[in-house]
Amino acid sequence: MRSRWSLICGLYLNAVIGIHAATYYVATNGVGTPGTNWSTAFTNIQDALAASSNNDTLCVAGHSFGIASTVSWSGRSNMTIRGGYAAADDIDLPGTNNPALWPSVILRAGGTIRIMTVSSVTNARLQGVTLAGGNFSGSPNGGSGLYIGNSSLILAECAIRNNTTVNSAYNDQYGGGILCNQSTVTFTNCLIMNNLYNAGQYTVVYGGGLCVLNSSVLLSHSVVATNKVYIFRWGYADYGGGIAVMGASTLLARNCLIVGNDSYNGDPGAVASLGDGIYADNGTTLVENCTIANNGSGAKWQAISI
Repeated sequence: MRSRWSLICGLYLNAVIGIHAATYYVATNGVGTPGTNWSTAFTNIQDALAASSNNDTLCVAGHSFGIASTVSWSGRSNMTIRGGYAAADDIDLPGTNNPALWPSVILRAGGTIRIMTVSSVTNARLQGVTLAGGNFSGSPNGGSGLYIGNSSLILAECAIRNNTTVNSAYNDQYGGGILCNQSTVTFTNCLIMNNLYNAGQYTVVYGGGLCVLNSSVLLSHSVVATNKVYIFRWGYADYGGGIAVMGASTLLARNCLIVGNDSYNGDPGAVASLGDGIYADNGTTLVENCTIANNGSGAKWQAISI
């Protein structure tokens, strides 16, 4: 009797609250609609996001998705985008998942674009996805691979690599690969690598790989490698080749490798070029059981500047 009553209550609550949890599929060889299995999968992430609602899951095949416009993920809660599926058949959905064997890569196919923008998303998860090849110049002025604004997000087994942000002179500029702005973000088992902020003259630049701006970030069991902030000449200052922590922010880096990052200013009269590995300006920065090595390329080398 009790189990029957529990079932009735559960059905009633689902109807009243409007809980909806659907699974949509994304694969380059799908037919494009309705996205309810691999055969009918959406062929791009943006179409699947447009069809989605709160609590939904997007399963992404281990394919390369070339884009000519930024993927925009906004206004969702309790949602997951999970890549790395074999997408072999529709027998046992969603099927085998292994991002190492079947990487899901979103990369720039043309244009001057950021790869992904996440805005006003809460309690969400991005897993097993690579964001690569962004080349962005615009507003907000950073995060060519990934911009996260006013959101709470977990990234697991993701790679943000080979992204370049280029911006004009006279502005403060933040985050070559990733910019977290007024957000709460966890990175676990992630790779942030080969990202660049190539800045204009008379600028101040923060964070080649990752910039934490008025945000709370946990970086766990992750690698931040060979990222760079770069000003060729007439640069005012550049900070944090790997990571920059700015404003009222908190960064906890735990069990991470931060290696080979560089903060380079080609102007011998520059005010500062600091924190090739990590630069912390304000807020709280905690580093636990991390290896920070071989960052910097010149006389102004510093692993950490706080």
